[in-house]
Amino acid sequence: PEALYSWFNRLESFINKYRIQPRDTYNIDKTSCQISIALNQYIYTQRGQQVFIPNTNNCKLVTLIEYISTNSTSITPIVIIKAQSIIEH
Repeated sequence: PEALYSWFNRLESFINKYRIQPRDTYNIDKTSCQISIALNQYIYTQRGQQVFIPNTNNCKLVTLIEYISTNSTSITPIVIIKAQSIIEH
């Protein structure tokens, strides 16, 4: 706990020294998920159960980022997807 108290005391000193306002202090949360268009692939087990198996060849990773300040204002969330650059000659 002492290291934690020390860190927050240094943070508080920094905030006071540079006069950082609550509206200028943000928490950033990032998460990722996969998006895919699944093909109809099913496996039937010996017990007669049907199990869906998605095709992993068509998955794309998407990153979602959200920001909120300590005074509860927020910035529009950001969605990051893989892009492709095309250079024309």
